[in-house]
Amino acid sequence: MDDVKLAAIQDIVITIRKLVSAVHLSSSRMKKKSGLTGPQAEALRILAKDGPLSSAALSRKLFVTPSNITGIIDRLEKKGLVERIRGTKDRRISQLKITDAGSELSESLPSSLEGTLINGLLDMEVEEIRELGSHLKKIPELLQLPDSAPQVLTVESPPHFVEGAEKKRVFSD
Repeated sequence: MDDVKLAAIQDIVITIRKLVSAVHLSSSRMKKKSGLTGPQAEALRILAKDGPLSSAALSRKLFVTPSNITGIIDRLEKKGLVERIRGTKDRRISQLKITDAGSELSESLPSSLEGTLINGLLDMEVEEIRELGSHLKKIPELLQLPDSAPQVLTVESPPHFVEGAEKKRVFSD
């Protein structure tokens, strides 16, 4: 194998290691500062911005399955950060509402890695984004990861964007 090919492979492996490290560090910071996981913190951000939502609506905005959202909400509810408001017509349906404690905590949460990524992608042309996505999809294949069912979600518009100072769109924290 030639040196140029080996150097290119090494660059990819190092980049993946950096990404894994950044995700771990971000998660550790979030847990240390707030006692929340990344998805829990993001759920609070969404509920603070969008108001009461159904579990299904929140799961779509978080890009997680409905079964995952149940665990996230259970833990947030146990901490007194959100509450389930049962429907009056159908008690099986509830709205998730952030509590005062949850609102206060959501305002002090550190920036999310996901938000930084989304802002960076917004600065790229759509063809660049598609090409990057196409290349990234090859990594799980190369790692021979099981093909779990992809989540097909509809996103009307990025739910967490607000007008900001330095960029036209800034991911709200």
